[in-house]
Amino acid sequence: MRKILVLFLLTSLGFNTIFANTLKDAIIAYQQKNYKEAKKLFETAIEKENSKQANFFLGRIYLFGEGIEKNPKLALSYLQKAEKSGNIKAKCLKIKALLKIKKEISKEDEMFLKSDQAKNIKECKDIKISVKDKK
Repeated sequence: MRKILVLFLLTSLGFNTIFANTLKDAIIAYQQKNYKEAKKLFETAIEKENSKQANFFLGRIYLFGEGIEKNPKLALSYLQKAEKSGNIKAKCLKIKALLKIKKEISKEDEMFLKSDQAKNIKECKDIKISVKDKK
C-alpha cells in the first residue's frame, strides 16, 4: 500500500511539473513569434492549470490576429477573465477590444484610462488616443 501511495505521489508531482512548464513554454513560443504553438500551449495552460496569465496572452493573440485571424469578440472573453484576476494590461486590451467591436466603454473604464495607474502602460496610452479620436 505504501509503495502504491509513493508511486501515486511521484506520478502526480511529475504531471504537475509538466503542466507548470506549459505556461512557461507558451510564453517562450509567444516571444519567439511562434504564435500557433503558443496558442495551443496557452489553451492547455488554461485547461490544465486554470492559468489567468494564459487568458491574457490568448486575448492578445485573438485581438491582434497573431498567427490567426483577428477575433476581437473572442479576445474580449479571454481578456475579461484575465482582468478579473487583476491584470491591468488585460483591462486596457479589453477596452481596445470593446472599441474594435464598436461597443461603448463604461464610464469606469474611461476613468481608468485617465488614472495614474494607466499612464505608464503602453496598451492604455494607445487607447487614450482612440478614445479622444472617437469624441
